[in-house]
Amino acid sequence: MCLLRAERCTSPERGLLRFLRPHFGRRLACALDVRHRRDAPEATPVLELSDAAAAAEGLYLHPRWPWRCGDYALILARRRWPRVAHFWLVEPDVHFGFATAREAFALLDESDADLVAHRFGPAGRDWRWHASMAPHAKTVHACFFPLVRVSARLIDAVAARRRAMARLGPDPDLWPNDEAVVATAAGEAGWKVDGLAARLGPDAVALSFVWRGERVHRLSRLQAQPPDGRLYHPAYGDAEYFRHIHALLREQEVPASATPPTAATPDIVMPRRLA
Repeated sequence: MCLLRAERCTSPERGLLRFLRPHFGRRLACALDVRHRRDAPEATPVLELSDAAAAAEGLYLHPRWPWRCGDYALILARRRWPRVAHFWLVEPDVHFGFATAREAFALLDESDADLVAHRFGPAGRDWRWHASMAPHAKTVHACFFPLVRVSARLIDAVAARRRAMARLGPDPDLWPNDEAVVATAAGEAGWKVDGLAARLGPDAVALSFVWRGERVHRLSRLQAQPPDGRLYHPAYGDAEYFRHIHALLREQEVPASATPPTAATPDIVMPRRLA
């Protein structure tokens, strides 16, 4: 089954649902943050990410949990669809450079791993989420969460860990994010993990961390090019693309005389000084 996790359902989200629907059919749902609004997609079941639903599972209600805690969506989906063995979780700023979703998932769906993810492994102390996860783990693990597949038993292990952490009276500033909890649960259990690059090929995964100043992709440019068999993240619409670029430029203290990006500017790779 596949879940598109979204804070809203606008044109990019609807476009991604249209791309995924021919492959997943009735096994596709939108995990939608409905705390402030509910602009539900057409022809797609909605898994409501609400405070009431999360609280009923014994989960801590971090102020930004639908964004920080994608694993909550998996826990809620596990409750709603208990017979499903694996769940894909897709973020709306992922772009599939494939002609069809069937082509994109042909190799990925063959995996029998409990976790299919990019950049999985033990995390160093300099990792952004290490400090928040370290009190709850022997060895903190990390992965990249925009596109993951998680097994039912790993979701159950994550849910148990989240509930135990919630009983400790958590500090919202030190509440671990989804990739920290899911990767650590899989790593400490020694369960099988497959990499996206191992399945698709080392050149097929162009997933990067916008907060570390890596590549930011413009969705309109990707949509205009022929399918190239690659995964892209983050892929933004023009308005959000330029907003992120300008924000990164400000953080990098780029001189005011520097030429700002325009609609003609190619995709930008920022320097790594944000790391």
